[in-house]
Amino acid sequence: EALAATTDVTKAAAGKSIYEVKCVSCHKLDGTGGIALGTAKTPNWAAPATWSDPKRKDMDAYLRNAIANGDLPKGMVPFVKSGQLTPAQVENLIAHIHGLAKKK
Repeated sequence: EALAATTDVTKAAAGKSIYEVKCVSCHKLDGTGGIALGTAKTPNWAAPATWSDPKRKDMDAYLRNAIANGDLPKGMVPFVKSGQLTPAQVENLIAHIHGLAKKK
């Protein structure tokens, strides 16, 4: 269990580095988002309501799909499809995004 926690911390740290380069311009450094892009605003990863939204029931799968495949009408870049990130980097990003959450 301690090894898993260490791995998560390591992944989150690696994800933070990626987030600060690829994500911060739309999702803000603290993850609060709210930037209007395309047909939507970027999610607020710090808000508990974002995490309890039924369309994000499996949050990791939701994030994995959004980061990998994007949603251009909503302004989300397909980072894996476009070759900008690897699947392993996406997992690191997901670990960091979990750290932005202020879950209740």
